[in-house]
Amino acid sequence: MLPDARPMRHSVGTITTFVMPHMQNVRGDLFGGELMALVDAYLSDEHVAAREEGCSIAAAGSEVPRQHADVRRASRRRIKYLIGLIEGQFPEWGESAAHDKAMAIAATLVGSVILARAVDDKAVDPVGTWKCEYEIGGQQRTSTLKIKKDGDNLAGTMSWPDQDETKLKDLKLKDGTLTFSAERKLPGMDDGIHVEYKLTVDGDKLKGKGSAEFGGQKQSFDINGKREKKDK
Repeated sequence: MLPDARPMRHSVGTITTFVMPHMQNVRGDLFGGELMALVDAYLSDEHVAAREEGCSIAAAGSEVPRQHADVRRASRRRIKYLIGLIEGQFPEWGESAAHDKAMAIAATLVGSVILARAVDDKAVDPVGTWKCEYEIGGQQRTSTLKIKKDGDNLAGTMSWPDQDETKLKDLKLKDGTLTFSAERKLPGMDDGIHVEYKLTVDGDKLKGKGSAEFGGQKQSFDINGKREKKDK
């Protein structure tokens, strides 16, 4: 066994802290479930997307051998720690068989994340209910964006606290970016405002801009949104 990879029984909190500091609600309350919690967290979309916050082993990858000796030593410690972390979840922890299985699982996890990050055509799913926030004229405002499948196409609506749902027009998804327009009707105004949106989807977050013509001039504003968890 590697000298500093002695198996220890870790809580689910310890496992998920190692995998991704900000991940919450990971499954696995009983011994045995903790290994599955580690696998679920490590292979999650959030961890794959968290290149800077996730596992440093998967982030460094093949670059480690070309780094300074101190960096290589630190990487070796992290690899040994990951293997020991996995090994500690087996009933036969401390035996060579558990260590061999832990090495295989660690290699599979790290390799899977590296491959997932290398794929350019990552599928983007915009379907769901998105709570959006933006600022106009120094005032914080909100809207609700709903996207659904309509056969092979997408359809959706947008609503505001002072306006019921209105259908989106020219809704398209290309290269992870949603484009569409919606008619905004402000209280006391007879004519609606044609607002165009261009929003980039990144997991359960989106950000981009809305733009409309006010007083003969086209103005834009930043918009950020989060997908409601119940839609996942």
